[in-house]
Amino acid sequence: FEYKALVEQLSFKSKANVKSVCDELATNLKGQGWTKEGTDLITPNSSILKRQRGDAELTIFVKPEGSGSKIQVMTEGLAWDEK
Repeated sequence: FEYKALVEQLSFKSKANVKSVCDELATNLKGQGWTKEGTDLITPNSSILKRQRGDAELTIFVKPEGSGSKIQVMTEGLAWDEK
């Protein structure tokens, strides 16, 4: 995981393909109370998921990288020190 505080961006890699990563993220975020904002764009080459919970928003980009995927999460309104 890599976190860039200045732009509130989190990035990481997965060994899974783009569709599998998007499916897992969507399921896990829904279980944590995040709601879908608009329609997800999911293709094998580039995917975008948008989620909202309260005042916080996530924009998630999933792209293929090698045999897996690279995930970038842009955040807005999150309290990173919240427990």
